[in-house]
Amino acid sequence: MDYGINETCCFTGHRSGKLPWGDNENDARCTALKRRLYDVLEGLSSSGVRRYICGMAQGSDMYFAEAVLALRRERPQVVLEAAGPCHDALPICALPGPGELLAGGAARALPAHT
Repeated sequence: MDYGINETCCFTGHRSGKLPWGDNENDARCTALKRRLYDVLEGLSSSGVRRYICGMAQGSDMYFAEAVLALRRERPQVVLEAAGPCHDALPICALPGPGELLAGGAARALPAHT
């Protein structure tokens, strides 16, 4: 599927070690960030954004990916794509190759640039 620039949102953010709460996802600041991410994504989706690209690193990238997958439950047209620096860098699972579906078809890996 080809998506236009107005239908695409890319995200990357701080790793867990750089966040004030570290790995503690129960911290009120973390839960507030997750809620804010979801709210922003919901607004973008209402504006026609369907494709979400994420670096899939630990920390903020994972919060973004989780919010996209939650949004996808309500809006199945939403697509999450993993854009890692190389195939082996994706932390979510071992993939057979770029473009393969992740999480039961909810996301797919983008080819790494060479």
